Amino acid sequence: NGALHTISATSGNGEIALDTAGTKRLRIDSSGRVLIGTDSSRMTRSQGSGYHGQLQLESNGEAALTMTRFGGPHPSRLNLQHARGTIASIAAAQNDDDLGQITFSGWDGSNFTNGSEITTEVDGVVGVNSMPSRLIFKTAAVNSNIPTERLRITSDGKVGIGLFSSLIYQLEVKT
Repeated sequence: NGALHTISATSGNGEIALDTAGTKRLRIDSSGRVLIGTDSSRMTRSQGSGYHGQLQLESNGEAALTMTRFGGPHPSRLNLQHARGTIASIAAAQNDDDLGQITFSGWDGSNFTNGSEITTEVDGVVGVNSMPSRLIFKTAAVNSNIPTERLRITSDGKVGIGLFSSLIYQLEVKT
């Protein structure tokens, strides 16, 4: 169709970029971060401290990640995985380790500020083919950027709302 498509490696700043129709679409920066729809990495906050995600997608239109699997009974998957050790010497997760987190944030005028999160933590002794876990739901109160635990589902299926340690009954609600 005659549109300009280029791949460029800029030696001065150590990045690789992909352009289509004369517009930069994807960039791998000098830190190895993959940036889609943006020229620079944007800091994200978690519990008040910042970090830069290794994959960042920004758009003035639609910013969506779509995964579709066709055929067979198995679903599309998003796997958040955690291990101790290093890539070369992997080690088992331990009780209370965070296994994964999904954070929901909104722009407050100067930063993306945390509103709520869903976290999974190890909830007991880890063994071969055994990863006991708890699922935690958090929301931030007015004038706060740190989500607070509101609901917990433990590895044995107990649910705590406003009460999170030493759950005895299947459902416990702090009033």
